[in-house]
Order: sequence, then structure tokens, then C-alpha cells
Amino acid sequence: MQDLIQENEQLKIINYELNLFLEQFKELSYSSETDLNGFITDISQSFCDLIGYKKEELIGKKHSILKHPLEQESKYKELWENITNNKLWIGELRCLDKNKNDIWYKTTIFIKRDIKGNILGYAAKRQDITDKKKLENLSITDTLTNLYNRRFFDEIVRKEINRARRMNKNFVLMMIDIDNFKKYNDTFGHLYGDNILKKVAIVLKRFTKRANDFAFRLGGDEFSIISMDFDKDKILIYSNKIKEEITKLKFKNNICITISIGVYILEQNEKTSLKEIFKFSDEALYRAKNLGKNQVVVY
Repeated sequence: MQDLIQENEQLKIINYELNLFLEQFKELSYSSETDLNGFITDISQSFCDLIGYKKEELIGKKHSILKHPLEQESKYKELWENITNNKLWIGELRCLDKNKNDIWYKTTIFIKRDIKGNILGYAAKRQDITDKKKLENLSITDTLTNLYNRRFFDEIVRKEINRARRMNKNFVLMMIDIDNFKKYNDTFGHLYGDNILKKVAIVLKRFTKRANDFAFRLGGDEFSIISMDFDKDKILIYSNKIKEEITKLKFKNNICITISIGVYILEQNEKTSLKEIFKFSDEALYRAKNLGKNQVVVY
């Protein structure tokens, strides 16, 4: 009997130490837990330190408080479908810390259950991959304008076409040229030309804030935007707004610039090839130039 009592006491100590270790591990890991409605019930101190919040600022709040505004909705849809069908979800997500800086992490999300198997909520474990993502971003970014570069354009355009088809949305390719750029470059010098490119890029970035929008500098004075979910009327309004904002830019020597835009819309279920999409958008741009420049032409 005495041996049994001692064994029980030892088991209690082991159980206590194990729970203590698990609690310490949880605090050191980038973890969080939510109830079935997505309200945060627990969050580790290390994760709070990473994103700059205090625990009390997050406990009881919707987990969507950490959602990045540019993260694709399709990713969250896939995540939710997985966990509501009793599956793990493993993938890369990003959030904004309290100072609005991007934080990237590889995350695993799984269901929490009680002893009887009833679902209590959801838990997430994360690995900080922000530095890795910054390095990746350098390789796909144009150093002068901070837009995406040609390499990333070639990589992403086919993926976005396929994604638009899966989502039954229109895919849009815009080709953009600065009118008379060579003349400005030759007359006022390369630094002047670089300043034009940078200011145009700032405008394009301002118009590509949605998760499905991408702006690129393809080389020289050639830019591109890819997007989805526009019809002809909407893309004309959107493109003309960009064109109008460019004309408002001011440069030394009282120079104002214009752009020409060629657009091709790949409509839902349309079978046009990638080669044809490029060809048609280039033809639309060429037509915009021939119409006197400072024009938008939709193929």
C-alpha cells in the first residue's frame, strides 16, 4: 500500500513537471489558440514579443486582427476548409506587427479536442521566416523602382491565369509605356530619367493594393500590371485613373509626362494561350501609341 502511495506521488510530480515543461515550451514558441468562433483564448509571450502586442491586447479578440490586408482570400478559404474537415493546415502566412511591418511565418493549424474527442477550438504553431522572405523578395524586385521585376513577372503570370480560371474570374494584363521617355532621358540625363521611372512606379504601387494585383517594371520604360475580376468598363475606368494620376506628376524644367496603356482581358473559360495574351496586349499598346499616345486601348 505504501509503495502504491509513493508511486502515485511520483506520478503527480512527473505530471506536474511535464505540464510545467509544456507550458514553458508553449510560451517560448510562436503559438496561439482560439475558440470555435475564432476568438483568441491564449497566445504565447514569444509570439506577442514578435508582433509587438501585449497579451491583454489580443486575448478575446478575433484572430483576424492579425490578418494581413494583402493576403489572398483563397488561402484563408483553403485553410478553413482543411481545419473544418479535421485536417491539418500547413502553409506560409504573413501578418502585420503593431508597427505595420510584415511578419512572415510558416504555420501549422490543428484542431484542439477534449478527452472525449469534442472540438474545443483551434491551435497554431509558427516558425518565423521573415528573413528568408526578405531575401526572396530581393530576388524578385526591381532595384530602381521597388516594383516586381521581369523574372517574377515570367514566374507569376501563368500562375495567376490558372488561378483566375479556377476562381471563374477574368484575368487582366496591362502593358504600360512612358511616352517619349527616350527624349527626356537623352535631353536631361539618366538621373532625370530614373526619377521619372521611380515616380511612375509609386503611382502604379498605389493602384495595386489588392491581393490579386501585381505591378512590374519589365525593363527600360516598360511596365505591366496583372490583375483579375475586371470587365471592360471597369478596366477602362481603372486604367484612365492611373493615366490621369501620371499626368499630375511634376518634374524639373516644367516637364509633365504621359503614358500609353494596352489591355487584354482574358474572360472566364476563354482558352487563349499565354503567347496570344502577350501578343494581344502588345497590339493594344501599339494601337494606343499610334492614336497619339496618352491613350488606353482594350484589345
